[in-house]
Amino acid sequence: MLYSNHSCDPNLGLRGEITFVAMCEIRAGEELTHDWAMTDDDDYSVECNCGANSCRKVLTGKDWQKPELQRKYAGYFSAYLARKISKQS
Repeated sequence: MLYSNHSCDPNLGLRGEITFVAMCEIRAGEELTHDWAMTDDDDYSVECNCGANSCRKVLTGKDWQKPELQRKYAGYFSAYLARKISKQS
């Protein structure tokens, strides 16, 4: 997404493959953020400095596999990852 940054406490989630939706009320001028765990399945590990109280400090392309994130973002994963999560259940 062109105008969204990562946050471990995001205000955007996904519906389907490419539609971003608000997960909470977003005030005018508020930064738009999504968690890469909702979209990424690549092989990487990077330091996170998003500043959220729930910051994971390290992001990986496999964070979507964490049960706590699957619960937190249920209904907001990309369709691709939602299918992968469904196969795990």
